[in-house]
Amino acid sequence: MSKFEIWIVFLTFSYVVATVLLFGVSVYQIYQYRKELRSRALFELIATNRELLMLGIQYPKLLKVFANTKDDIEEELLSRYAQLWINHAQAAWFRYVHRLLNNDEWVPLRKDLLNMFQDPEVKKRWEGSKWAYPKKFQSFIDNLQNS
Repeated sequence: MSKFEIWIVFLTFSYVVATVLLFGVSVYQIYQYRKELRSRALFELIATNRELLMLGIQYPKLLKVFANTKDDIEEELLSRYAQLWINHAQAAWFRYVHRLLNNDEWVPLRKDLLNMFQDPEVKKRWEGSKWAYPKKFQSFIDNLQNS
């Protein structure tokens, strides 16, 4: 083998090694980015949950949506607040379906959703508006309520 051929083999081998290393780095970066997305998804859900609860603290009548008492509360106000929680449920489900939440994060959220959809006001709002949600989300909520 001539020096030229040895040099070509060496360069080819170096190119293959560099390509494999760059591929490995790319895979690692994608893995890190996915972890970041998962983390961001969970924190966004927590922030939304906190905002909804703060809204209930600012306007205590809203919390009665989960107390099964209607007293002097305007029906529309209850309905709209329940709708915010249903939208929050959809955001959580969407993140789980797209693997932005793992099972350890999803299991307690699912239990919260089950409790939430037991509420008569939320059930009523869901039945009146579920047509506006994706079919798979509708199935998930209907199965959740029947479990």
